[in-house]
Amino acid sequence: MSALAIRALSAAYGRHAVLDRVALPPLPPGSVVALLGANGAGKSTLLKSLAGLIRASGEVDLDGAPLLDLAPAARARVVGYLPQSLPSATSLIAYEAVDGALRAACPGLAAAERDARIESAFARLGLAGLAFRRLDRISGGQRQLVALAQVLARAPRLMLLDEPTSALDLRWQIFVLEAVRGAARRDRAVALVAIHDINLALRFADAVAVLKDGRVLAAGPPRAAVTPDTLAAAYDVAARVETCSLGLPVVVADRALA
Repeated sequence: MSALAIRALSAAYGRHAVLDRVALPPLPPGSVVALLGANGAGKSTLLKSLAGLIRASGEVDLDGAPLLDLAPAARARVVGYLPQSLPSATSLIAYEAVDGALRAACPGLAAAERDARIESAFARLGLAGLAFRRLDRISGGQRQLVALAQVLARAPRLMLLDEPTSALDLRWQIFVLEAVRGAARRDRAVALVAIHDINLALRFADAVAVLKDGRVLAAGPPRAAVTPDTLAAAYDVAARVETCSLGLPVVVADRALA
């Protein structure tokens, strides 16, 4: 049974079409899907379309219900969106920022349940030591972790994460992707993750979708979707897909294509 199915999804900014009938194979509960592609390929637009931030057409079913037809408040209860931009460096403490997001998305939660969810999200992301620090006194990478905690605390059915590791060093990139994969497995949710690091995507994703010019070039298991031909078409690079000593696929880019 699929948790998410996307068929013929199109979106535009005004008269400028960005997504052209995007379709992905049905995704089972617990899936982590990496969205790959060069800048401007449509990754962020796809996430914004599913989050309801821009108008889109097509068919998107989440747990068998039409996602695009949901009212904003109903969509906010089942979808968690993490934008590229970092949270503002305000005087709010980290705990307050996550509590406010949880109150807005899940207004019916009792205070004890909110506290339990926030503490769990902070623990999963290694943020316990930052809970009572102001956002304007922590680093950009730490603010990015707080923003991810806002998503995880809500336990949404669909997580839409736009470059969640962009401000993080290598250790925290791995930590975050492990936490996202753990949340998807535990909650039987689906996570769509736009990411530039192809090798991290190959390591942590159950499936990959490679986009170019608002269309899907390839989608499916990582080894099947990420090939030298796909990399050449998506990124204009000559690249190899090797196997490391642990048996994991690794992309080695040799040169840019003219």
